[in-house]
Amino acid sequence: MDTEAGETARNLSLKPAARRIGVSPFTLRAWSIYQGRIAFIRLGRRVLFATTDLDAFVARHRIAARDEDPQSRPGGRGELGKAVAARGAPLGGREKNAKS
Repeated sequence: MDTEAGETARNLSLKPAARRIGVSPFTLRAWSIYQGRIAFIRLGRRVLFATTDLDAFVARHRIAARDEDPQSRPGGRGELGKAVAARGAPLGGREKNAKS
């Protein structure tokens, strides 16, 4: 197998990359080029996405199920949950400004 063909197979253009993570090409373009949330490769006008970068992005946004490790859930017994519990604020609630 040619190494160049192997390298190309791991990089996807905009539409196939968007299909891989389940979003529209417009959303993927916004997240990568304009917001810098997903790494990409620019070759002239061409934009490519490494499958490893796409998979890592999806993994970073995974929320664990209730029966999985509570450390991996937002609001569980991880750092966010400890900080909220220490403050005594309800989850999702906003504190009212005393001056209003």
